Amino acid sequence: MLHRLGYSALMPRPRHRKADAVSHEQFTKDAPPLVENLRREHPERIVEI
Repeated sequence: MLHRLGYSALMPRPRHRKADAVSHEQFTKDAPPLVENLRREHPERIVEI
């Protein structure tokens, strides 16, 4: 009935059982400076993660 009213079941995206939270956190901290360096080195390119 809720689906007919436009509602849907929202669920968080599943995480892989072997995912490494520490590595993910480190990547989140280290990535922005690396991306900025690439943008400066290659201004003619689109650099995004």
